[in-house]
Amino acid sequence: MFQSPLSKSGFTLIELLLAVTLSAILMTGIVVFVSSSLGSNMATKKVLEEGNGNEQFEQHLTEALGNVTGSWLYATGTTFIGEYLTGIFLETGGPNPPITFLGLRTQTGYCDSYSGTASETGTVLRLVLRQFSVPIEQNNAPGYTLSSSGNSIFSGATRIIGTGYPGNALTNSGLDTELSSPSALISSGTYLYISDTMNDRVLSYNITSGSITQLLGPENDIRRPTSLSFSWGTLLIASSGNGKIYNLQDGDSWNGSVFSGTFRVANNFSADNLKFTFSGISSLSSPTSPASFTLSGVGITQNIPNDLLNTGANLQYTFTGGAQSFSTGNTYTFTVNNILPLPTTFGNNTVQIDFLSGSILQYSDTFHYYSKWDGTLESSTGNILKTLSEGIIYPHNIVGPTAWSGTIDWNSVLWQNPTGEEISSSLPIQDFSFQTTGKILSIRYHEYKNYDCMLGKHQVEERIKKVLLR
Repeated sequence: MFQSPLSKSGFTLIELLLAVTLSAILMTGIVVFVSSSLGSNMATKKVLEEGNGNEQFEQHLTEALGNVTGSWLYATGTTFIGEYLTGIFLETGGPNPPITFLGLRTQTGYCDSYSGTASETGTVLRLVLRQFSVPIEQNNAPGYTLSSSGNSIFSGATRIIGTGYPGNALTNSGLDTELSSPSALISSGTYLYISDTMNDRVLSYNITSGSITQLLGPENDIRRPTSLSFSWGTLLIASSGNGKIYNLQDGDSWNGSVFSGTFRVANNFSADNLKFTFSGISSLSSPTSPASFTLSGVGITQNIPNDLLNTGANLQYTFTGGAQSFSTGNTYTFTVNNILPLPTTFGNNTVQIDFLSGSILQYSDTFHYYSKWDGTLESSTGNILKTLSEGIIYPHNIVGPTAWSGTIDWNSVLWQNPTGEEISSSLPIQDFSFQTTGKILSIRYHEYKNYDCMLGKHQVEERIKKVLLR
């Protein structure tokens, strides 16, 4: 009987075909299983990476909001420059830059958060956090150059202040002193005054000796100074971080034997005599001549007093033409010449001025003077620091004794500050909103825990942050 060669091997053709088919099915199953496992592992890895990344973002966000110290929102909006849809600007305290921006930003080229599938047309929203200073440079020192980014100040091509690297070291030498984003420079005589913004201090530099000292600092409640103005012996400082304008006064109001002061009255009144009391001089021997005293201002018709009533602890004069009228809104200046003796010790002193009608007090004011009377502000010792104005939203750009700006183009601020400082949420965000109730700022957003733009399967989780605005 004839036998096929295949039958001798123990397998029929049908059996062999069945074996090959079963092997193929088995291999396919193995491949599918392995592929599925790999895909699952990749997706799991993606989820873990995004979960860890978002935990880091939440940590940064919690820390930043914990440092918010302002009593206001700087600005809000519905469309900011670039890809920001909305956002808020907040005052930041602690060691961070003075402005915190939290907003919603669009991103493209991203689709499935789990599998990592990319799509050039896919668009998601991200919550972003940025912290920065407002880059406003003010230089009123001809011949000198201020570099906020280089943290230094130059005289011509020669660096005289700053190491070129950000820091807060302060030595007696300008070259060894570290600056951090200085934003304003102003000169007066042989001195330069610098607003060392990120170090919360104002510095005084002696051009002749090259020495540098701290004029004002955090202990004086200076926060992120961004602008300086010098006028009539007074230095004005825009303390942007706490919304105040400070007035620093030194010896220009006391120049040897001459004292001069400018004032405004709080109410309308009439007076026929005027009395001065100098705290730094126990008994005055001069002036004894009425001509040593002048008073000028709107409505004042008699500048030279008629009679000196008494000397000693104070000086009191009567007005030549009788009662003089003083009105709110007008500025008055008084000057006393030939004062003797001079104060014998350095320090803060006061002049009290009393306007009387007969013996009845009509108005009183107090003026400070510093007995060093050198017309400079090179040291904080003996200076008189006053709050000129407060409650301003990020004051800056002082241009005069009563003129400064509180308006900022926040779109430009975002544009000018580097986006490299931006921190973005790892998981996409569905929406972002905020509201204030009293001093509580509530920030609310919905975060996608599963965002699949291909299958349309989304799961969101609500996040709420509350911030106390002090």
